[in-house]
Formats: sequence, C-alpha cells, structure tokens
Amino acid sequence: MKITEDPIQEIIVHELYKMDLKDLVLQRIRPDGRPIMLYWCDGIAYSLFGLGEKAWDAEMLKGKMHFTKIYYADMPEYKAMIEINTEQFGGLKIPVIDTSSIELDRELVKFLKSRKKSGK
Repeated sequence: MKITEDPIQEIIVHELYKMDLKDLVLQRIRPDGRPIMLYWCDGIAYSLFGLGEKAWDAEMLKGKMHFTKIYYADMPEYKAMIEINTEQFGGLKIPVIDTSSIELDRELVKFLKSRKKSGK
C-alpha cells in the first residue's frame, strides 16, 4: 500500500469582510436562533464559506482551496465559547474552535493580518 501526502498549494479567497467581533458573532446565528461555530487562530476569529461540492472537489485535485467568503475579526485571546445577548434570541453561546495547530490555518491568518497592515 502506498500513502501519499499532497497538501494544498494555494488558497483562493474571493471576498473578505473584516468586522467587529460582535458583528461576526451575530453573523453566525441562523434565522432559527441556532449558533454556528467560529474558528480562531493567532488572534483572529473567522468563518469560512467554500464552493459547492463539485467545484470544490475539482479544484482540490489541483491543490487549490477556494473560499467564496471569509468573515473575520480581531480576537486577541482564545475563548472556547463566546456568550452574547441579542434582542431577538436572548442569550446565545457560540462555540469557537482553536485551529492554531493547523499550518494551513496559520498561513491563512497570516494573510488576513497582512491585509490589515496594508490598509486593504
């Protein structure tokens, strides 16, 4: 048996949205009030939206990962849960996954931070 590792060579981001952490959290609440998790790495909280499965698979075979949208905010310290009170849904808890041990995520966050510094 042969096992080959073929890491992603390129991440392509189509749209980026930097916002306040509170707005990012509110953006992760479904219309029915259920929260959707956020990711955190090296001081940045973020959410990712990919392509449809067929397009995703074809690009992955080429070593490319596409994100149609990335929403992100500064979050200097990691917290496993963010609590927020909303007028519409009351108190909500949003889970946050620490991805700082994943090299691909660290590279993505480096890119997001470079965007902040360049004024883009």
